[in-house]
Amino acid sequence: MARKFLVDLDLNQNQLLNGVIHKGTSEPTSAVEGQIFFNTSEDKLKIYDGSAWIVLQDNASALLSDLNDTDIQSVADAQVLIYNSSTGKWENKTLSGDISVDNTGAVTINDGAVQFDDIDSNAISSDLANDASSTKVARADAVKSYVDNAVATTDAFTLKGEIDASTNPDYPAADAGDAYVISVAGKVGWTNGTPVEVGDMIICKQDGTASWDEATVGDKWIKIQRNTDYATTDVMGLVKLATQAEAEAKSDTQKVVTPATLVNYTKRFSQAFGNTTDTSYTITHNLDNKFVVAKVYDSSTGAEVETDITLIDNNSLRVDVSTAPGDNALTIAIIG
Repeated sequence: MARKFLVDLDLNQNQLLNGVIHKGTSEPTSAVEGQIFFNTSEDKLKIYDGSAWIVLQDNASALLSDLNDTDIQSVADAQVLIYNSSTGKWENKTLSGDISVDNTGAVTINDGAVQFDDIDSNAISSDLANDASSTKVARADAVKSYVDNAVATTDAFTLKGEIDASTNPDYPAADAGDAYVISVAGKVGWTNGTPVEVGDMIICKQDGTASWDEATVGDKWIKIQRNTDYATTDVMGLVKLATQAEAEAKSDTQKVVTPATLVNYTKRFSQAFGNTTDTSYTITHNLDNKFVVAKVYDSSTGAEVETDITLIDNNSLRVDVSTAPGDNALTIAIIG
């Protein structure tokens, strides 16, 4: 018995423990590129490359068979292996001066061991805005200059202070990113301005915006309101949580029902099963709903296990497993 998955199985970088590769005496006839199979008659692991089955062990052996004595060298202290593209071989190179490596592979670089004067000028970038490359080293001053320029040109959010709106002041002169918090309620943008409350915020969205009224510069500002009215079916706003009694009364149109207050409306059923003999079990839940949600767990550990579940009718379902479980070894939980 096998469970079919109609989507990719993403383990999110978790291990696949005690797994076995698909195996048999002959390879599947309908294979897709990347499919893996272990041929038990040949004792070989194979992968399908899109047109044929490739033996993984043979490829690894072929790679190793190409090596000869001159390709394998022992490395002494203070040496590293460097690939020589001219000869196509790895060669021993001895380190000296302020850079050293011991026989454990630990590399030590003393202070001042690498300086810009030691690096080819063509491999150094002093202007990251126009000369950024994956093959070059950036100077510290080039990095600072690039970051400073980026911050200056991205209209970063800057909290400039507070505004007392009780006298209906004009918007202040500002650049994009300048923000002010309202400390006293009133209007901002003169008497024709936007009503604001304590804690509201205004943010300028255009450089060089002059200090003026709502009609002149109001469209250059973003207004963020902290306080709102109670929500309705037409207005987005604040809400209160319903009590259990209010949720069960089902009459209040301004209270929000939480998962806790829904407890009386959720139908649940659980039952242990297993008898060391059968591999198929019919579970009668009587929830009057065919399309219930059901999961099976190990009765002793509480760990979720995979089974085949078939929804039969409004009051029952069937659980199938490959191997007969022990007495009440499994427990099914159903929500309907």
